[in-house]
Amino acid sequence: MPTSPSPHQTVWARTRVDHGCFLLYDPPACHQDDDLRLWQDDDYRRMLVCTPSGVVARSAVTDIRYASVSLEVYDAEPVFAAEWAHDAMECDFALGDSLELQLQNIMGDNVATVWLGRRGAWRLRAHRRSPEHPGAVDHQEEWLFQLWPRPESPAGPGDEAMEVRLCRVLSSSRR
Repeated sequence: MPTSPSPHQTVWARTRVDHGCFLLYDPPACHQDDDLRLWQDDDYRRMLVCTPSGVVARSAVTDIRYASVSLEVYDAEPVFAAEWAHDAMECDFALGDSLELQLQNIMGDNVATVWLGRRGAWRLRAHRRSPEHPGAVDHQEEWLFQLWPRPESPAGPGDEAMEVRLCRVLSSSRR
């Protein structure tokens, strides 16, 4: 089995889950992002709603109030975290206006900031673990976000390659 690179940064946080979701996004770009939508019918049951500047993370539990979140930043793609529950998705986003992502609840409270250190296209893999999972902490929903730069992505602001987006549910064969 391949070994995973170690994250060069890990941020842990606990966030409120308001209206069933929270945000992880590039703050300056989000204010100009017309694609940041929270509740569209085709997205409602997906765990992530991907936008050009980040993601909206959707809870699997309707009455959940808090979620534990781990954010890991890598230089290259990490090995899939098989110990996590069956919910997993990947998406790409562009970091064009800042060098960081903010974890924020819908009410606007900035919960945590993760420093990525370079602009360009990034890949984000999200794992979600149910509060009913035997390893769940304090019966909270748990999230693991793994982030790494897309190798083909230029690092400068305003690069056209940042338009490319991917958002997909990971199949069970990947795990």
